Amino acid sequence: MYKLIMLLGTPWFTVTEGEKTPEELAAEKAAADAAAAEEAKRKEAEKTGVKLFTQDEVNKIMAENKRALQVKNEALIKELETVKKGGNLTAEQKAQLEGRIETLQNELLSKEELSKKEADKLKKESQKTIDAAQKERDDWKNRYTTATIQRTITDAAVENKAINPRQIVAILQQKANLVPATDNEGNATGELVPKVKFETSDKDGKPVVIDITIPEAVKQMKDMDEYLNLFQGEGTGGLGASSKSTGKVADVRTLAKDPQKYREARKAGKII
Repeated sequence: MYKLIMLLGTPWFTVTEGEKTPEELAAEKAAADAAAAEEAKRKEAEKTGVKLFTQDEVNKIMAENKRALQVKNEALIKELETVKKGGNLTAEQKAQLEGRIETLQNELLSKEELSKKEADKLKKESQKTIDAAQKERDDWKNRYTTATIQRTITDAAVENKAINPRQIVAILQQKANLVPATDNEGNATGELVPKVKFETSDKDGKPVVIDITIPEAVKQMKDMDEYLNLFQGEGTGGLGASSKSTGKVADVRTLAKDPQKYREARKAGKII
């Protein structure tokens, strides 16, 4: 049985069903010619003692070489790690070992793996830089906060005639902090003011904690029995000096045996 087939761009051909087209025949001929050429090269190489390898054989050899290199590098890396952990190395020597280890590790990676490792390294270095900047910022912030609070407490202690301002600093500093200042309407002014969480009593005598400025806290301390011994009396000053009261100076050793009398004498200005 015959069929008439029209091929675009080519003359008419009569092709028997089951037979190959001219294009298919041409492709087979080209493949056969290529195979013949390869065979001719192989025979010529055999005459000269040179062995030719197919692509599959080349791929296999390369894979075997890569595995051998991997085993060798892994063994060398372990040796270098052992040497690095052994101690007695300078910082420069350790850095050189780490560089050599990283080079050996990179030789075992593919291009994709190496690219990812480099990206991860850059990301870690960037984060390290950010962390260092944040730490430095926090360090300066803490120094400023500490210095401002200590100076404010000391100034308030001196103003209220504290015997030893450092004692007042020790009591209030851990409870103080810098907080945003507000105006009379409660709006933030953009400034920071030292405040302290101060333990006192309400009008019913119950203990409460209030958030007040440091000068206010020191002023209240001066009027509290438990802090009387930290401030000078209202007299002429000096240890054992007389006060505005016309009474005699109290005997501190005697009053020390009676806390109630001590507080009363302290308020009266008979002791300081």
